[in-house]
Amino acid sequence: MNFTETDGIVLHRTKYADNSLIVKIYTKTAGTQSFIIKNAFSKKSKLSYPLFAPLTILNLTFNFRKNQQLLFIKEAHRLHQWQNIPFDVVKNCLSVFYNEVMYKLLYYYGEDEILFNFLLESLLELDSPNTINSDIHLFFLLNLSKFVGISPENNYSKTNCIFSLENGRFVNPNEISVYFLKEDVSHLLNQYLLVLHTKTHITALSVLKKELLLGLIQYFNIHNHNICKESSLDILTQLLH
Repeated sequence: MNFTETDGIVLHRTKYADNSLIVKIYTKTAGTQSFIIKNAFSKKSKLSYPLFAPLTILNLTFNFRKNQQLLFIKEAHRLHQWQNIPFDVVKNCLSVFYNEVMYKLLYYYGEDEILFNFLLESLLELDSPNTINSDIHLFFLLNLSKFVGISPENNYSKTNCIFSLENGRFVNPNEISVYFLKEDVSHLLNQYLLVLHTKTHITALSVLKKELLLGLIQYFNIHNHNICKESSLDILTQLLH
C-alpha cells in the first residue's frame, strides 16, 4: 500500500454510522482529502474524535490513492496545541470565521504548499499572545485572495475611486455595475492594500470596516461560488466593530 506522510489542517468532521467520522483535511502535499476514521469515539482509539477538531494542525500518514473518495489514516499526531484561541472570545470567533472560509474555499482544492504555509502561519499568528491587531481578519482575507488567484487590483486614483466587486479593480463612477463598494469603503480598501505586507493598523470608522468585511465576503462569493455569507459573520462584526 502506498503511504504518504504530510502535514494537514482539519477543515471539517462529520459523524458517520455509530462510531466513525468522515474528516476533511487540507494537506500540504495532496490538497484537500476526505478520510474515514473508524472507532473514533472509542477511548482506546489512537485516532479519536478530539484529535480531529476543526483547525487542528496534524502530521498524518495515510494511504494515498488518487481519485479515491475516502482514504484511511494510519497515524496522526497533533503538531500544535492551541494556547489562546480557546480562551479568548474574539480569537475564538475569528477562528470559527477562518474555518468557515477555509472549509468552503478549499472543499475541492489541489496541492499548494505555498497556500498551506500561509494558512498555517495565519492560524499560528491568530493563536499568538502577541497578536493584538484588530484588523487581522481583513488582512487574512486580502492575503488569501492573493494566494487563490483573485487578488484585487490596486489601481486606485481620483478618477478610479469605486471598487468593482465583479471586475476586481477600481473603476470610474460612471462605470459602476451591479456589485461595488461605496466610495468611502473603496478608499478604505485602497488603504489596506497599500499596507498589506506590513499589516499596519488602519484607523477608520467601525461602520466602514464592517462594510468592507461584508464587501470582501461578497467579493469572494462572486469569484468563488463555494463562499457565501458565513454563519459567524454577524457575531464577528458585533465583537470587532
